[in-house]
Amino acid sequence: MRAPNSRRDDAAPTIESARPGDVVTFPQDPRCHMLAVVLLAGHALRTMNHVRDNVDGGLSGTLILLDILQAERESRAGIRMSNAAPGTGPKLPTPRSLLAITAAVDVPRETVRRVAAALASAGWLQAAPQGGYETSVRARRWFGLDHDLVPYAEFVWTAREVTAALAITSDGIDAWVGAHPWLTALATRREAVPSPAYLKTMPALQEMLGRATADDKERAAGVVDGFLYRHLKRLRATFEGDLLLPLIIGEIAHRNIAMLGHRGDTTHQVTKIGSRFGSDSSEVRGDYLPTNAYSLSQSMGVPDATMRRKIAHLRTREWVSVDSGGNLAIIGEAVRQHSEQCNLDALNDMVAGYRSLAAMGMTT
Repeated sequence: MRAPNSRRDDAAPTIESARPGDVVTFPQDPRCHMLAVVLLAGHALRTMNHVRDNVDGGLSGTLILLDILQAERESRAGIRMSNAAPGTGPKLPTPRSLLAITAAVDVPRETVRRVAAALASAGWLQAAPQGGYETSVRARRWFGLDHDLVPYAEFVWTAREVTAALAITSDGIDAWVGAHPWLTALATRREAVPSPAYLKTMPALQEMLGRATADDKERAAGVVDGFLYRHLKRLRATFEGDLLLPLIIGEIAHRNIAMLGHRGDTTHQVTKIGSRFGSDSSEVRGDYLPTNAYSLSQSMGVPDATMRRKIAHLRTREWVSVDSGGNLAIIGEAVRQHSEQCNLDALNDMVAGYRSLAAMGMTT
Protein backbone atom coordinates (compact mmCIF):
# COMPACT_ATOMS: atom_id res chain seq x y z
CA MET A 1 0.00 0.00 0.00
CA ARG A 2 1.38 3.41 -0.89
CA ALA A 3 2.20 5.83 1.88
CA PRO A 4 -0.34 8.68 2.21
CA ASN A 5 2.14 11.34 1.08
CA SER A 6 2.93 9.48 -2.14
CA ARG A 7 -0.52 9.89 -3.70
CA ARG A 8 -0.88 12.00 -6.83
CA ASP A 9 -2.91 15.15 -6.19
CA ASP A 10 -5.29 14.28 -9.01
CA ALA A 11 -5.93 10.72 -7.80
CA ALA A 12 -8.74 9.63 -5.50
CA PRO A 13 -7.21 8.07 -2.38
CA THR A 14 -7.81 4.36 -2.03
CA ILE A 15 -7.27 1.64 0.51
CA GLU A 16 -6.15 -1.70 -0.84
CA SER A 17 -8.20 -4.34 0.90
CA ALA A 18 -6.81 -7.44 2.53
CA ARG A 19 -8.79 -9.37 -0.08
CA PRO A 20 -6.99 -9.49 -3.47
CA GLY A 21 -8.57 -7.29 -6.10
CA ASP A 22 -10.83 -5.55 -3.58
CA VAL A 23 -10.30 -1.78 -3.35
CA VAL A 24 -12.04 0.76 -1.15
CA THR A 25 -12.11 4.20 -2.76
CA PHE A 26 -12.58 7.27 -0.64
CA PRO A 27 -15.14 9.83 -1.80
CA GLN A 28 -13.77 13.15 -2.96
CA ASP A 29 -15.43 14.97 -0.04
CA PRO A 30 -12.90 14.68 2.84
CA ARG A 31 -15.71 14.98 5.39
CA CYS A 32 -16.82 11.45 4.50
CA HIS A 33 -13.39 10.05 5.37
CA MET A 34 -13.38 12.09 8.60
CA LEU A 35 -16.79 10.76 9.65
CA ALA A 36 -15.70 7.19 8.95
CA VAL A 37 -12.68 7.70 11.23
CA VAL A 38 -14.95 9.12 13.97
CA LEU A 39 -17.15 6.02 13.76
CA LEU A 40 -14.20 3.64 13.83
CA ALA A 41 -12.54 5.49 16.72
CA GLY A 42 -15.73 5.37 18.79
CA HIS A 43 -15.94 1.61 18.32
CA ALA A 44 -12.27 1.18 19.24
CA LEU A 45 -12.66 3.28 22.39
CA ARG A 46 -15.73 1.37 23.57
CA THR A 47 -14.06 -1.96 22.92
CA MET A 48 -10.79 -0.97 24.57
CA ASN A 49 -12.58 0.33 27.65
CA HIS A 50 -14.63 -2.86 27.80
CA VAL A 51 -11.59 -5.14 27.83
CA ARG A 52 -9.76 -2.84 30.26
CA ASP A 53 -12.64 -3.33 32.68
CA ASN A 54 -12.96 -7.09 32.22
CA VAL A 55 -9.67 -8.70 31.22
CA ASP A 56 -6.88 -9.03 33.78
CA GLY A 57 -3.88 -7.04 32.62
CA GLY A 58 -6.05 -4.55 30.75
CA LEU A 59 -5.00 -3.71 27.21
CA SER A 60 -1.62 -5.45 27.45
CA GLY A 61 -3.29 -8.56 28.84
CA THR A 62 -5.88 -8.45 26.04
CA LEU A 63 -3.19 -8.14 23.37
CA ILE A 64 -1.29 -11.16 24.65
CA LEU A 65 -4.47 -13.18 25.23
CA LEU A 66 -5.74 -12.45 21.72
CA ASP A 67 -2.37 -13.40 20.22
CA ILE A 68 -2.69 -16.87 21.74
CA LEU A 69 -6.41 -17.17 20.96
CA GLN A 70 -6.04 -16.16 17.31
CA ALA A 71 -3.07 -18.49 16.83
CA GLU A 72 -5.16 -21.34 18.22
CA ARG A 73 -8.04 -20.50 15.89
CA GLU A 74 -5.76 -20.51 12.87
CA SER A 75 -4.23 -23.78 14.02
CA ARG A 76 -7.64 -25.41 14.55
CA ALA A 77 -8.77 -24.30 11.09
CA GLY A 78 -5.68 -25.90 9.55
CA ILE A 79 -6.12 -29.03 11.64
CA ARG A 80 -9.75 -29.42 10.52
CA MET A 81 -8.59 -29.39 6.91
CA SER A 82 -5.75 -31.80 7.68
CA ASN A 83 -7.96 -34.20 9.59
CA ALA A 84 -10.40 -34.27 6.70
CA ALA A 85 -7.78 -35.96 4.55
CA PRO A 86 -7.97 -39.79 4.41
CA GLY A 87 -5.63 -41.68 6.70
CA THR A 88 -4.82 -38.77 9.03
CA GLY A 89 -5.19 -38.98 12.79
CA PRO A 90 -6.57 -36.30 15.10
CA LYS A 91 -4.29 -33.38 15.93
CA LEU A 92 -4.39 -30.64 18.53
CA PRO A 93 -3.05 -27.04 18.46
CA THR A 94 0.40 -26.67 19.99
CA PRO A 95 0.88 -24.26 22.92
CA ARG A 96 2.03 -20.73 22.11
CA SER A 97 5.58 -20.09 23.30
CA LEU A 98 6.73 -16.92 25.01
CA LEU A 99 9.16 -16.37 22.17
CA ALA A 100 6.39 -16.56 19.56
CA ILE A 101 4.17 -14.18 21.53
CA THR A 102 7.03 -11.72 22.03
CA ALA A 103 7.85 -11.68 18.32
CA ALA A 104 4.19 -11.26 17.31
CA VAL A 105 3.18 -8.43 19.67
CA ASP A 106 6.56 -6.63 19.85
CA VAL A 107 6.49 -6.47 23.65
CA PRO A 108 9.59 -7.24 25.78
CA ARG A 109 9.81 -10.91 26.67
CA GLU A 110 9.91 -10.29 30.41
CA THR A 111 6.70 -8.23 30.15
CA VAL A 112 5.06 -11.01 28.13
CA ARG A 113 6.15 -13.59 30.73
CA ARG A 114 4.81 -11.51 33.61
CA VAL A 115 1.47 -10.69 31.96
CA ALA A 116 0.94 -14.25 30.72
CA ALA A 117 1.61 -15.59 34.23
CA ALA A 118 -0.96 -13.14 35.64
CA LEU A 119 -3.50 -14.20 33.00
CA ALA A 120 -2.90 -17.84 33.96
CA SER A 121 -3.40 -17.03 37.66
CA ALA A 122 -6.68 -15.30 36.80
CA GLY A 123 -7.93 -18.25 34.78
CA TRP A 124 -7.64 -16.80 31.26
CA LEU A 125 -4.67 -18.97 30.26
CA GLN A 126 -3.19 -22.27 31.30
CA ALA A 127 0.48 -23.21 31.23
CA ALA A 128 1.19 -26.25 29.08
CA PRO A 129 3.34 -29.07 30.57
CA GLN A 130 5.68 -28.91 27.57
CA GLY A 131 6.02 -25.12 27.87
CA GLY A 132 4.07 -22.18 26.50
CA TYR A 133 0.47 -21.22 27.08
CA GLU A 134 -3.00 -22.20 25.93
CA THR A 135 -6.29 -20.36 26.35
CA SER A 136 -8.66 -21.63 29.03
CA VAL A 137 -12.31 -22.50 28.69
CA ARG A 138 -13.03 -19.15 30.34
CA ALA A 139 -11.16 -17.22 27.64
CA ARG A 140 -12.66 -19.15 24.73
CA ARG A 141 -16.13 -18.73 26.17
CA TRP A 142 -15.73 -15.02 26.94
CA PHE A 143 -14.57 -14.26 23.40
CA GLY A 144 -17.11 -16.61 21.80
CA LEU A 145 -20.36 -15.51 20.19
CA ASP A 146 -22.49 -17.76 22.38
CA HIS A 147 -21.40 -15.90 25.53
CA ASP A 148 -21.99 -12.25 24.58
CA LEU A 149 -23.33 -11.12 21.23
CA VAL A 150 -23.05 -7.38 21.96
CA PRO A 151 -19.40 -6.98 20.82
CA TYR A 152 -20.25 -8.79 17.58
CA ALA A 153 -23.37 -6.69 17.00
CA GLU A 154 -21.40 -3.51 17.63
CA PHE A 155 -18.64 -4.47 15.20
CA VAL A 156 -21.09 -5.40 12.45
CA TRP A 157 -23.11 -2.19 12.94
CA THR A 158 -20.02 0.04 13.04
CA ALA A 159 -18.37 -1.64 10.06
CA ARG A 160 -21.57 -1.28 8.05
CA GLU A 161 -21.79 2.43 8.93
CA VAL A 162 -18.10 2.98 8.13
CA THR A 163 -18.63 1.33 4.75
CA ALA A 164 -21.65 3.58 4.15
CA ALA A 165 -19.72 6.71 5.19
CA LEU A 166 -17.01 5.93 2.66
CA ALA A 167 -19.63 5.50 -0.06
CA ILE A 168 -21.68 8.70 0.38
CA THR A 169 -21.32 11.68 -1.91
CA SER A 170 -21.09 15.37 -1.11
CA ASP A 171 -24.74 15.79 -2.06
CA GLY A 172 -25.84 13.12 0.38
CA ILE A 173 -23.64 13.87 3.36
CA ASP A 174 -26.06 16.25 5.11
CA ALA A 175 -28.91 13.74 5.00
CA TRP A 176 -26.63 10.93 6.14
CA VAL A 177 -25.23 12.90 9.07
CA GLY A 178 -28.69 14.12 10.01
CA ALA A 179 -30.08 10.59 10.19
CA HIS A 180 -27.11 8.98 11.96
CA PRO A 181 -27.45 8.07 15.68
CA TRP A 182 -24.38 10.02 16.74
CA LEU A 183 -25.08 9.59 20.46
CA THR A 184 -24.18 5.93 19.93
CA ALA A 185 -21.20 6.60 17.67
CA LEU A 186 -19.68 9.20 20.01
CA ALA A 187 -19.99 7.17 23.22
CA THR A 188 -16.62 5.97 24.50
CA ARG A 189 -18.20 3.37 26.81
CA ARG A 190 -21.00 0.96 25.99
CA GLU A 191 -22.91 1.86 29.13
CA ALA A 192 -22.85 5.57 28.25
CA VAL A 193 -25.85 5.34 25.87
CA PRO A 194 -29.17 4.01 27.21
CA SER A 195 -30.24 2.44 23.91
CA PRO A 196 -27.31 1.90 21.51
CA ALA A 197 -28.34 1.67 17.87
CA TYR A 198 -26.46 -1.59 17.38
CA LEU A 199 -28.67 -3.36 19.93
CA LYS A 200 -31.56 -3.11 17.47
CA THR A 201 -29.78 -5.67 15.29
CA MET A 202 -29.59 -8.25 18.10
CA PRO A 203 -32.80 -10.24 17.30
CA ALA A 204 -31.78 -10.71 13.66
CA LEU A 205 -28.23 -11.68 14.67
CA GLN A 206 -29.51 -14.17 17.23
CA GLU A 207 -31.70 -15.79 14.59
CA MET A 208 -28.74 -15.91 12.20
CA LEU A 209 -26.49 -17.51 14.84
CA GLY A 210 -29.16 -20.11 15.55
CA ARG A 211 -28.62 -21.40 12.01
CA ALA A 212 -24.81 -21.07 12.02
CA THR A 213 -22.45 -23.99 12.55
CA ALA A 214 -19.90 -24.02 15.36
CA ASP A 215 -17.13 -23.53 12.79
CA ASP A 216 -18.87 -20.49 11.28
CA LYS A 217 -19.29 -18.96 14.73
CA GLU A 218 -15.62 -19.42 15.49
CA ARG A 219 -14.60 -17.96 12.14
CA ALA A 220 -16.88 -14.95 12.66
CA ALA A 221 -15.57 -14.37 16.20
CA GLY A 222 -12.06 -14.61 14.78
CA VAL A 223 -12.80 -11.80 12.30
CA VAL A 224 -13.97 -9.45 15.07
CA ASP A 225 -11.24 -10.40 17.55
CA GLY A 226 -8.67 -10.26 14.77
CA PHE A 227 -9.57 -6.65 14.07
CA LEU A 228 -9.10 -5.73 17.75
CA TYR A 229 -5.82 -7.67 17.94
CA ARG A 230 -4.35 -5.96 14.88
CA HIS A 231 -5.67 -2.55 15.92
CA LEU A 232 -4.02 -2.78 19.33
CA LYS A 233 -0.76 -3.62 17.55
CA ARG A 234 -1.26 -0.66 15.17
CA LEU A 235 -1.89 1.72 18.06
CA ARG A 236 1.19 0.50 19.94
CA ALA A 237 3.32 1.07 16.85
CA THR A 238 1.84 4.54 16.26
CA PHE A 239 1.87 5.81 19.84
CA GLU A 240 5.28 4.85 21.19
CA GLY A 241 4.20 1.47 22.58
CA ASP A 242 1.84 3.15 25.07
CA LEU A 243 -1.78 2.07 24.57
CA LEU A 244 -3.00 4.57 27.15
CA LEU A 245 -2.01 7.51 24.91
CA PRO A 246 -4.50 6.81 22.06
CA LEU A 247 -7.16 6.03 24.67
CA ILE A 248 -6.68 9.47 26.28
CA ILE A 249 -6.52 11.19 22.89
CA GLY A 250 -9.72 9.47 21.80
CA GLU A 251 -11.52 10.35 25.01
CA ILE A 252 -10.62 14.04 24.67
CA ALA A 253 -11.46 14.08 20.96
CA HIS A 254 -14.89 12.52 21.39
CA ARG A 255 -15.75 14.95 24.17
CA ASN A 256 -14.57 17.81 21.95
CA ILE A 257 -17.00 16.81 19.20
CA ALA A 258 -19.88 15.78 21.45
CA MET A 259 -21.91 18.66 19.96
CA LEU A 260 -22.45 16.46 16.90
CA GLY A 261 -24.79 14.31 18.99
CA HIS A 262 -26.95 17.37 19.67
CA ARG A 263 -26.66 18.80 16.18
CA GLY A 264 -28.79 21.52 14.70
CA ASP A 265 -27.55 22.32 11.21
CA THR A 266 -25.61 19.22 10.20
CA THR A 267 -23.45 20.98 7.63
CA HIS A 268 -22.41 23.52 10.25
CA GLN A 269 -21.56 20.83 12.80
CA VAL A 270 -19.53 18.71 10.39
CA THR A 271 -17.68 21.78 9.15
CA LYS A 272 -16.79 22.64 12.73
CA ILE A 273 -15.27 19.21 13.22
CA GLY A 274 -13.29 19.41 10.00
CA SER A 275 -12.00 22.98 10.11
CA ARG A 276 -11.96 23.97 13.78
CA PHE A 277 -11.45 20.67 15.57
CA GLY A 278 -8.63 21.05 18.08
CA SER A 279 -7.08 24.33 17.02
CA ASP A 280 -3.87 25.26 18.79
CA SER A 281 -5.54 28.34 20.25
CA SER A 282 -4.71 29.09 23.87
CA GLU A 283 -8.43 29.04 24.69
CA VAL A 284 -10.47 25.89 24.11
CA ARG A 285 -13.54 26.45 21.93
CA GLY A 286 -16.64 27.37 23.85
CA ASP A 287 -18.80 24.77 22.10
CA TYR A 288 -16.55 21.90 23.25
CA LEU A 289 -17.62 19.76 26.17
CA PRO A 290 -15.29 20.86 29.03
CA THR A 291 -12.64 18.22 29.72
CA ASN A 292 -9.76 18.42 32.16
CA ALA A 293 -7.17 16.05 33.59
CA TYR A 294 -9.12 15.35 36.77
CA SER A 295 -12.35 14.41 34.96
CA LEU A 296 -10.41 12.11 32.63
CA SER A 297 -8.68 10.50 35.60
CA GLN A 298 -12.01 9.80 37.27
CA SER A 299 -13.89 8.58 34.20
CA MET A 300 -11.05 6.39 32.89
CA GLY A 301 -9.94 4.97 36.23
CA VAL A 302 -6.38 6.22 35.79
CA PRO A 303 -4.47 7.66 38.79
CA ASP A 304 -4.44 11.45 38.72
CA ALA A 305 -0.63 11.67 38.74
CA THR A 306 -0.40 9.24 35.82
CA MET A 307 -3.05 11.15 33.86
CA ARG A 308 -1.28 14.48 34.36
CA ARG A 309 2.03 12.96 33.30
CA LYS A 310 0.48 11.51 30.12
CA ILE A 311 -1.23 14.82 29.26
CA ALA A 312 2.03 16.71 29.81
CA HIS A 313 3.65 14.32 27.31
CA LEU A 314 0.80 14.85 24.81
CA ARG A 315 1.27 18.61 25.14
CA THR A 316 5.00 18.22 24.52
CA ARG A 317 4.16 16.33 21.32
CA GLU A 318 1.75 19.17 20.44
CA TRP A 319 -1.15 16.74 20.15
CA VAL A 320 -3.20 18.36 22.93
CA SER A 321 -3.77 21.98 23.93
CA VAL A 322 -4.94 23.32 27.29
CA ASP A 323 -6.51 26.70 28.03
CA SER A 324 -6.19 28.89 31.11
CA GLY A 325 -9.03 27.00 32.80
CA GLY A 326 -7.36 23.62 32.33
CA ASN A 327 -9.75 22.50 29.56
CA LEU A 328 -8.23 20.18 26.99
CA ALA A 329 -8.63 19.94 23.23
CA ILE A 330 -7.05 17.81 20.55
CA ILE A 331 -4.85 19.64 18.05
CA GLY A 332 -6.59 17.94 15.20
CA GLU A 333 -4.19 18.46 12.31
CA ALA A 334 -1.14 17.30 14.27
CA VAL A 335 -2.84 14.11 15.50
CA ARG A 336 -4.41 13.50 12.10
CA GLN A 337 -1.07 13.66 10.31
CA HIS A 338 0.64 11.45 12.88
CA SER A 339 -2.06 8.76 12.81
CA GLU A 340 -3.02 8.94 9.12
CA GLN A 341 -1.49 5.60 8.14
CA CYS A 342 -2.90 3.92 11.24
CA ASN A 343 -6.38 5.22 10.37
CA LEU A 344 -6.09 4.10 6.74
CA ASP A 345 -5.02 0.62 7.78
CA ALA A 346 -7.80 0.40 10.39
CA LEU A 347 -10.49 1.46 7.91
CA ASN A 348 -9.16 -1.06 5.41
CA ASP A 349 -9.17 -3.76 8.09
CA MET A 350 -12.70 -3.01 9.26
CA VAL A 351 -14.21 -2.84 5.76
CA ALA A 352 -12.43 -6.06 4.74
CA GLY A 353 -13.70 -7.74 7.92
CA TYR A 354 -17.26 -6.64 7.22
CA ARG A 355 -17.07 -7.96 3.67
CA SER A 356 -15.70 -11.27 4.93
CA LEU A 357 -18.58 -11.62 7.41
CA ALA A 358 -21.10 -10.70 4.70
CA ALA A 359 -19.61 -13.31 2.36
CA MET A 360 -20.04 -15.88 5.15
CA GLY A 361 -23.66 -14.84 5.63
CA MET A 362 -22.88 -13.67 9.17
CA THR A 363 -24.30 -10.13 8.94
CA THR A 364 -27.82 -8.74 8.91
